[in-house]
Amino acid sequence: MNTPPDPPPEGVLIESARRDAELSVRESARRAGLSEGWWRQVVKGSQSVPGGMYVPVRNVPAKTIARMAVAVGASPERMETEGQRPDAAGQMRLRPAPAAQPPAGASLAIADPAADRMEGELARLQVEVWTELSRQPPGTPPSAAFTHPAEAALMGIVSAELAQRVRWIAEFRHARAHPPSAVPEAPRRAGLSTETRKSPASP
Repeated sequence: MNTPPDPPPEGVLIESARRDAELSVRESARRAGLSEGWWRQVVKGSQSVPGGMYVPVRNVPAKTIARMAVAVGASPERMETEGQRPDAAGQMRLRPAPAAQPPAGASLAIADPAADRMEGELARLQVEVWTELSRQPPGTPPSAAFTHPAEAALMGIVSAELAQRVRWIAEFRHARAHPPSAVPEAPRRAGLSTETRKSPASP
């Protein structure tokens, strides 16, 4: 897509609460224990990739949304209604915001560092995949950009949106780079054989 999508309801709510609290993005991200770049992507619901395109940022974990909302003082009730994320509202109710502001350097994070590291790595890998696609000559089938048979098969699932196929390939690459992690669900949905999933990485 060449225009950014509308921000998701939870992003609109978090941005509104941040402005009401007169907090900068940097300070808000620090309080939530997130990088400023990831904060912006979650709030906007997209990230820019080479070629002037925007890729949707979807399936952000409820804990991450809760951390962001707590950092800017949004209530669980608003997250449930305005933000349309009852899962994040539930996380917020389990961990209510502290009454006092934390000292400098402290964090309001509802910690899940492993999940945040994985999402950051997946975001980087998705940019990598989009870059490979953008380098193909016009009219070339998207699957032709990938030499690994599993990646080509994933990109060949034309019934899924292109952004979803890019996500699947990113998840597949992440799994290959971090053995013995389980291969993500996407290859199984693609109907790949066990032999294909366990084949060594192509050079």
